[in-house]
Order: sequence, then C-alpha cells, then structure tokens
Amino acid sequence: MRSIGQRVELRGTCLSACTMYLSLPNVCVAPDAVLGFHGPSKNGIPLPQRDFDYWSQVMARNYSEPLRSWFMTKARFITNGYYKVSGAELIRMGYPQC
Repeated sequence: MRSIGQRVELRGTCLSACTMYLSLPNVCVAPDAVLGFHGPSKNGIPLPQRDFDYWSQVMARNYSEPLRSWFMTKARFITNGYYKVSGAELIRMGYPQC
C-alpha cells in the first residue's frame, strides 16, 4: 500500500493491528470511526519488561505525534481489551479526515 500510494480510509471500528495503517502517507480517518489501541503482550499475558519496552517502541513508531506520546504514556499499558479513540480525536491529533 505504501509503495503504490494506495489511499486507506479508516471507517467504522478498527481494533488492534489495523491501527498500524495510521503510518501510511495516504491514510485518512472518518470522524465517527473508533480505533482500539493496546500494548504488546502474548495473547494477553504480560511480556518481560525489556520485551514490553522494545515492542512498545516498535508499535509507537507507526504513529505520528501526539498519538505516539499518548500511546507510550497510556495505551501501551492496556494489554487486555482496548483503549478506544474516536476518529474525531485522531483528526484533532493531526490525522487527515476522510
């Protein structure tokens, strides 16, 4: 998607790995979308601290500021369930609106 410049529209409910689409240059977010973020774990089982920190950084690299900082201070600590963020909030954080 990145190499061909594919436009990606995040609409509806998007939980977990699909939030990685936010790293694409041609992504947009619908205001009524709901994206669910969580930190790294092994099927809900906490990782050793070193691994948790490493994979948190890997995940955070996919987000632009201020979402990256928010993820590192809040969402990564949720390992069961999701921290849900509206598309409207992501738009306020600088992501383009669809």
